[in-house]
Amino acid sequence: MTSQEKRKQELKKKKIVLAIWSVFIVVAIVGVILFIKNYGKLKKASDDKESKIYELNKNSDINFLIKRYLGALTGCDQETLKNLVTDPSQFDNMTIYISRSNNVTGYSNIDCYTVDGMTDDSKLVFVVGNVSLKDVESKPKDIMVFYVVNVDGKYLINNEVDTKIQNHIEKMTVQKDIQEIYKMVKEDEDKCYEEDETLRKFYERINGTN
Repeated sequence: MTSQEKRKQELKKKKIVLAIWSVFIVVAIVGVILFIKNYGKLKKASDDKESKIYELNKNSDINFLIKRYLGALTGCDQETLKNLVTDPSQFDNMTIYISRSNNVTGYSNIDCYTVDGMTDDSKLVFVVGNVSLKDVESKPKDIMVFYVVNVDGKYLINNEVDTKIQNHIEKMTVQKDIQEIYKMVKEDEDKCYEEDETLRKFYERINGTN
């Protein structure tokens, strides 16, 4: 092979390599353009997938209300309880709450999962916290439900019997996101029950099986 033929062959190889790189660069550029063009859609799809029907500890006023209420409930603070609900007459007779406080002594690590209520000035609140029980070592998670309304700029717990509110609570409770919260609480309770003999004895006592 002459030197001229060698140069032609090398030049041909360089052209092939250059053509391959050109195609690669074009494909890469097209990929970047498509990614940028569809980034908003991809991000929205990702956000929609991760979004929940509830907001966690979003409203500090509601969190404060719930913590005050649970503190007053375990402390049998009649005056505070009456100031935190729409129907104060519920606490005219404190006998049942005094009896309850002999078993439930406190709540900690309180989280409020708020869901839209039936009106703009109301919220449905699923409250999760660790409950302290008399003579029990562990503090299993517990879940409670409250319907909170804004009355003249002040949040109160609606403790009145209302069929529409009850129907709304039932409708929201069966939603997947809320069921996941209940599952989390149940798993924690089961774990505590399995590992803590004092909790098992507590359940036996209150259920009248011991």
